[in-house]
Amino acid sequence: MSGAADAFPLAISQLPSKLNGNDPDWLKGLRRSALQWVSERGFPTAKDEAWKYTRVAPILKIPFKPAEPGASRRLVAPAIDQLACDLGGPRLVFVNGHFAPERSLLKSIPREIRITNFASALHEDGRTIEPLLSRSPHEHLNGFTALNTALAEDGAFIHIPPNTTIEEPIHLLFLSDTGSTPIVSHPKTWVLAGPGSRATIVETHASIL
Repeated sequence: MSGAADAFPLAISQLPSKLNGNDPDWLKGLRRSALQWVSERGFPTAKDEAWKYTRVAPILKIPFKPAEPGASRRLVAPAIDQLACDLGGPRLVFVNGHFAPERSLLKSIPREIRITNFASALHEDGRTIEPLLSRSPHEHLNGFTALNTALAEDGAFIHIPPNTTIEEPIHLLFLSDTGSTPIVSHPKTWVLAGPGSRATIVETHASIL
């Protein structure tokens, strides 16, 4: 398992609380399958074409701590506007991987379109989300995507009905404010777009140093 052993203590330390928490059984099973996938196949190395110029080993050796919910005091509205321009449409803001509703802009969304965070969508209607996530383990692109599936707590959830067009861009803003301690978060983006639907989704990733 090349390179994976360094990251495994972190993954294993976070997983039990998820497996014993309030997640539905299908999501717990998905987490187990994803962690099993990365335990068997490991993380990318320079032998992988897409990663031949990226050295993964130093990243895996960093003693990351799980990011906790709670908006950063430094990420007030003016700071957010400086980090990402206003695209005119709805905006979901995540701070250190967790949804920040007080920093988000969700006005003027048509009733038939759902733009929210994953944790809320899972709590309100897990049956809609299950088909998006219930994938076989071999579909993971690499060890990082598998680890992300195993540990994801929040992220964006967008549901667009068939033959629906969203004129204004949907902006997903992921902000990191780590301070002096290396932290890790695992946000994901799920988009369920019906046949004939059209939308523009913009992701921005920024950090405060």
